Amino acid sequence: MGIVGAVLGVIIGLFVLAWTQGLFGGGTDKVDEAQTIALIGEVRGNVREAWFGQPTYGTNADLTQDLAAMGKIPAGADTGAASGSRMESPYGPMTVTGNGRLFAIGLTALSSEACYNLGRRFARGAGDSGVVNLQAGATAPTSVTRASGQLVEVADLRGSSACGTNQRNRILTITFR
Repeated sequence: MGIVGAVLGVIIGLFVLAWTQGLFGGGTDKVDEAQTIALIGEVRGNVREAWFGQPTYGTNADLTQDLAAMGKIPAGADTGAASGSRMESPYGPMTVTGNGRLFAIGLTALSSEACYNLGRRFARGAGDSGVVNLQAGATAPTSVTRASGQLVEVADLRGSSACGTNQRNRILTITFR
């Protein structure tokens, strides 16, 4: 066999490597989604606990620094502001903003697939999660609101102005009551 066998062995090895990387990449995506969903739940609970009994979350106020000061940023998500963002999901920076009796958790740097998969967890019919608004797109909303941009059906997430297809850097903002 000699050199032909060695070349075939290398080619087969490269195919196996490419196949396993794709296999593990898909598994990593599912782990990232699960971690992010758990993180959203923990942050949501921490915000509600920290502002319990308060009349308002502020007026489009960044709640992240207050959460940090109270020790309410989940372990592993607190960057200590080293990256310019105080809190990060497995995908990238997270924001927490309050307005009146509503607060929003924003996820940035999502792929279309991650945006869709995470968004469908909070769309209508996904259970009683206290979600009053779900926005997806290329830009973050400028205020926490109940009315504009509300995505109520999973199908709405696929639109080009929402999660789109084959796009990067999508933003998903989930507003809770």
